[in-house]
Amino acid sequence: MGAVAGTTLPGKGDKGSDAVLGPSVGQAASQAGYVVSNLSLTVTKTVLSVMAPGNKGTLLMPGSVVTYRIVLAMVGAGSVDNFVFTDPLPAELTYVSGSLRVDSNPQTDAEDSDASSVVSGVVKLSLGTVLAPFTHTVEFKAVVN
Repeated sequence: MGAVAGTTLPGKGDKGSDAVLGPSVGQAASQAGYVVSNLSLTVTKTVLSVMAPGNKGTLLMPGSVVTYRIVLAMVGAGSVDNFVFTDPLPAELTYVSGSLRVDSNPQTDAEDSDASSVVSGVVKLSLGTVLAPFTHTVEFKAVVN
């Protein structure tokens, strides 16, 4: 007999992400979209801007500040329990303290009463139970080491 629905398989998803077993067949698309039952989540991460040290243009070099935007869009009908999204920063970047925003609202960096945090270079959004459809936008800054 196989594993039960809801079992997490660390590192067994696309590109080393975690896979979660569902009660029905799931599908994954290469653009970081996942279909689980009747829900589909699309994650789009873009660089909004790059500012070189001393406001000297958009060259990517040590000291440059990179502003990221991640859009999480879930479509379909239903809900997801314990929805958590994480985005680990590459070792070449350092998070800019106090720059985290969710849906244009400033967030604290600590794991506290707001839904987001940045700990050890991992941006995390914990929304609990969410109903589809929804769209949330996460923005933050990082400095090139």
